[in-house]
Amino acid sequence: MSSLLDTLRGQLTEGRIQQMAQTVGADHDKVQRAVNAALPLLVGGLAKNATASDDAAQSLSEALENDHDGSLLDNVGDLFNAIPERAAKGGLGALTSMAGSMIGGNVDSRSLDGSGILSHVLGGRLRAVEEGIARMSGLDRQQVRGLLEIIAPMAMAGLGRMKREENLDASGVAQLLDEERQAVEENTPEMSSGTLFDLLDQSDDGTIIDDVSRLGSQFGNLFGK
Repeated sequence: MSSLLDTLRGQLTEGRIQQMAQTVGADHDKVQRAVNAALPLLVGGLAKNATASDDAAQSLSEALENDHDGSLLDNVGDLFNAIPERAAKGGLGALTSMAGSMIGGNVDSRSLDGSGILSHVLGGRLRAVEEGIARMSGLDRQQVRGLLEIIAPMAMAGLGRMKREENLDASGVAQLLDEERQAVEENTPEMSSGTLFDLLDQSDDGTIIDDVSRLGSQFGNLFGK
């Protein structure tokens, strides 16, 4: 079974990275660096939430079942082609009401709620994560937010597809995410004794920003970028 990160990297082709760059009005290489940092951080946030308690794992499992079954990934090409330039710096949040007409009505608008997904996954750490990715990539924070709002629904869709194809229950989803988190940490020696959980648990936003900026460039090694 491919990892969630592998699935997402397979979807975020060079052409789609370029489309994202055009959408937020940024340089391709800067967007690529930002995406490389964002994906592991989103996986870490999902794992942190899913392993917090049995109730949290069940809540995520139900959200995947009801709103994120993976069908979005079957329409990613149409979705990217439909993102207008007026959505620059607004991610998909500005487009959810148009979801049905954009991609033939095959995807529920709730599956595109990037802002809501980010708030749930990263909570109070969201702004600091945005600032850290911005500092590392050379983008501004609003551009990073736009990218995250595009990527977050794809991450949920990828996880939902894995849940469906592997017939995972709530504990299975939590275990899968924790294994993904561990794989990121094992392949990022720069984290030393720290973990993605430590990073996302820090109470000092300034420290989070510094650490995301420091580690973000190293996450690119996970994808050969």
